[in-house]
Amino acid sequence: SSLRVLLLEKKTVVGVEPKPFGTFTQTAQEHGLEDYIIKYFHTWAFYGPTVKAAQTSENIMCLVDCQRWARSLDFKRVTMKAGINLQSAKRSGAGIILIDQTGHYHGKLIVDASGCAQIVHKLLGFRTRKKSGLSYEVELEGCDIPVNDEASFIMDFRVSNSGGWIYVLSSDKAQYGWADFWPESAASLSDLKARVLAAMTRIGPQRDWFRNAKVTYGYGRFGPAGAVSHGVHANLVSIGDAGGFGTPATLEGFRQALDSAKLAYLTIVEAKNFSKAELRPFVDRFHALHGRYYRMHEIVRFIYLHWMRNEDIDRWLANFAAMGKDNFFRLIKGELTLSLMLKTLDPTLGKNIAMNALNQALPRFARFRDRLTTSKKETTDGLHR
Repeated sequence: SSLRVLLLEKKTVVGVEPKPFGTFTQTAQEHGLEDYIIKYFHTWAFYGPTVKAAQTSENIMCLVDCQRWARSLDFKRVTMKAGINLQSAKRSGAGIILIDQTGHYHGKLIVDASGCAQIVHKLLGFRTRKKSGLSYEVELEGCDIPVNDEASFIMDFRVSNSGGWIYVLSSDKAQYGWADFWPESAASLSDLKARVLAAMTRIGPQRDWFRNAKVTYGYGRFGPAGAVSHGVHANLVSIGDAGGFGTPATLEGFRQALDSAKLAYLTIVEAKNFSKAELRPFVDRFHALHGRYYRMHEIVRFIYLHWMRNEDIDRWLANFAAMGKDNFFRLIKGELTLSLMLKTLDPTLGKNIAMNALNQALPRFARFRDRLTTSKKETTDGLHR
């Protein structure tokens, strides 16, 4: 390509936080990241308050050392400026001018790759959706982990209104974190951090795995996937937070983020000019790949947040356990159709969800059980009682 590229980075050095990301091995292969895989997982498991659902498939998932990948990138054809704090943006002829504390930068095309922040998008006055997916993760050593090739997701409303995850690095090291759907959660990042540290030794079988573990690293953020979608305008491509397509059960958005970068590049090099119409194929391509599942994601998320309790989570996971391998892995990849969602339900669970929904709609005097709040504040306080 004949494109002249200027990379503006807010950090003083190019880097990735957290350093390893878990994703599907197929994703790493499709995007040429095999050399940066540091761990393969043969089992993917869901842990509920008392139920475990798991399926095995050799090398189905992997951990990618994104820090090493980022540091290996060749910027010889790219001019890079670090420590940039953009203050304003404005249109100028056939392009956009970005202004920081030291000067201004003119580009015929701006790719806003700030994810859920969408900094340039906002500076130009375009609206964005609210962030979602507040997470805090720690890296641990001194663990006693019995299953070395398992990646797992944890669902327990005593800790969060979303869920947690564990990526095993070795028998004594792991990445462990929890996430809240935000702004449905009223909690702060500091509160989520406290819940993560408390959950290590209080929740599920992991409390024994991490009883003597030491935290060597911690990181909080909005993400890993959220509700900020991609957008295009004349001379502007805005890369959303995994395109707003984090999977409803695992919040895994790394695959969508990588697909976004590839599809944006293909669209840009094919564009004869950078009009909105010429850039529109980026969004269309992304939705062709992932969009057909997104409405069902939203429905599942609404039900999960508003009408399910811990006992319902257990029953839901029991249905996961009864799934065949193909359907199980379709589910965690986010390929969620109506027929697949119905396989996760049964008459008792359907009745429980309906009763919870009815209870939510009744006036206070007529309620027959505790009401679930939208923020699930009762869950964010759960480990501190």
